[in-house]
Amino acid sequence: KGAIGDLLMITPFIKAVQTVFPSSSIDVLTHPKSLVVLQNNPYINEVFTLSHTNPISFWEHRKIINYISRQKYDIAFILETKKFYSTLVKKGKAKVIIGLSPASDYYYPLNQHKHVIESYLNLIECFFGKTSLSSKMEVFPSDAQKKRINDLLNLEARKFIIIHPGTSAVKNRFIKNKYGLRFWGLEKFAQLADWFNSYKNLKVIFTGSKQEDRLIKEIMALMKTEGLNFSGILSFLELAVLISKADLFISGDTGPLHLATAVGTPVTAIFGPSLLEQTGPFTCDDK
Repeated sequence: KGAIGDLLMITPFIKAVQTVFPSSSIDVLTHPKSLVVLQNNPYINEVFTLSHTNPISFWEHRKIINYISRQKYDIAFILETKKFYSTLVKKGKAKVIIGLSPASDYYYPLNQHKHVIESYLNLIECFFGKTSLSSKMEVFPSDAQKKRINDLLNLEARKFIIIHPGTSAVKNRFIKNKYGLRFWGLEKFAQLADWFNSYKNLKVIFTGSKQEDRLIKEIMALMKTEGLNFSGILSFLELAVLISKADLFISGDTGPLHLATAVGTPVTAIFGPSLLEQTGPFTCDDK
């Protein structure tokens, strides 16, 4: 899985594998940009990466196959539907391949009417008979990351909500929106922030990447009240700590939305155009 949200949604599966095979050593193959999701994860032995180039180079292809061959894996789980990943692992001579790709030794099709987290856990339930597995996503901030957020929040005594306006970019040539189809709108976010400030007496903190700083400044310029701009100053796990302390997290369809559900903060999701049933916010207690 490449995107941050996608990788967050496999963390319950990783824990489930460790639960079913407590003496196992678990490695994860993913993309470099989402490595931060798995930082400090106690259930993982090693993470190795696949580049973003499509197709990947011949040399990287050989490097991954050779690495898999050296590890002599007993089981490989493929949580992608593309044939490429099963083929790659087969060339690496994993003993058994179980996954969502038809090229797997044991194939379990992705259920279009279930959340992907449930589909992932169904792989364990179907092939190993283990039920009642936890579906809770997890991240593992360090003590230093927790301290930094506590120090930042000492400046603000009021309760606060977080608005994360940026989304994963989805473009459509027929619809002109410089921030992508999933973006709700500058004026709407500004009005929402003003409402929370004025009528609920809740401080509004905007979060986003360094690249989303301009977007947030455009929203804040339209506001009649004040907000705080935390874009580009937090690491992924520091963001997790900040979100865990918020009264509410509001965002579109983007990775930090799933991070909010992982840390147990109530969310309001502005969703579309995506399959909400498969990749929408997923919590154990429907907050």
